[in-house]
Amino acid sequence: MSFWNWLKSKQKKAEIAAKCFNDYQRWFTSLDKTEEDVDLTLTIRVRAFGTQQEKQSAWDTDWRSKHPTWGKVSAGTNVSSDPPELWMDLRMCRGGLIINPAILGHELLHSIHNTDKRVVNPDLLIGDIY
Repeated sequence: MSFWNWLKSKQKKAEIAAKCFNDYQRWFTSLDKTEEDVDLTLTIRVRAFGTQQEKQSAWDTDWRSKHPTWGKVSAGTNVSSDPPELWMDLRMCRGGLIINPAILGHELLHSIHNTDKRVVNPDLLIGDIY
């Protein structure tokens, strides 16, 4: 692939990501406003892995060994432990590490919901967003 085709490919991916971000924000701003506040201090362990093999191996050792009925770890998982653990994939972008913002936000919402039940379980929003 030529440099220019590679660059176009990267720009197209960036445009798709920006559109998803904007669509998500448009959905969020369409919701009813509230006078309520949420003010929490949470300690959370983030477990992000560059390969599925690394992530699955750590999952099997740390959690599946204790809970044999649990399946494989998905792209994003929240473990209701103390502290809560957010498991997710890790990639490289612009010379640095990046976690999928949508997955990070979704899994973080689980931890917030588990602390304050006024906050909606994000799994109930999937039909609204996607």
